[in-house]
Amino acid sequence: MPRLAVGTRNKCKLAAVAAVQATIKSVCHYTMTSHKVKSGIKDQPDSLDLTIVGAKNRARAAYEEAKKEMVEEGVEEEILALGIESGLFFTPADGRCFDVCVCSSTVNGVTFNQGMSCAFEVPPPVARFVKEDGMDLCQASNAAGLTNNTNLGEAEGLIGILSQGRVTRQKYTEQAVTMSLLFIGNEELYRR
Repeated sequence: MPRLAVGTRNKCKLAAVAAVQATIKSVCHYTMTSHKVKSGIKDQPDSLDLTIVGAKNRARAAYEEAKKEMVEEGVEEEILALGIESGLFFTPADGRCFDVCVCSSTVNGVTFNQGMSCAFEVPPPVARFVKEDGMDLCQASNAAGLTNNTNLGEAEGLIGILSQGRVTRQKYTEQAVTMSLLFIGNEELYRR
């Protein structure tokens, strides 16, 4: 069976991919595999460009891991690989901090399609801990007193706290995955 190789072991991200997979007929029959891979960037990306690089690196690494597994198993199957990276970016005009989730997808490990979630503004006290103290978003959210969950990224995420559960981290991630897969069924339009 074709493989949907996801470059993460994060349960929230995997649940988001599974939810999106169930909505796309052409990939419903893919077997989803998860791969612990490195992003190749710092733990807390602080620009949109860096976040995209991290997502692409994860997708590429997941693709390569799935290929290795198939060689070991002696099978040749289609691979759709995804890399998901959440990161921050700062607006040049006023220095406000925003969080966005990027999903990068590839079917060959060479060309990539990116999708993004909605972006939301990180509250100034949290952004200060990130910018001035080098904390990641989870650490900064804890330091700012918004949560005491040290595993916020696998739970509701900062988006879940700020929206009082109206937008969960999983739903937020689903947006990026869905947008990344717009090329499915539109291959000619997205040919690079």
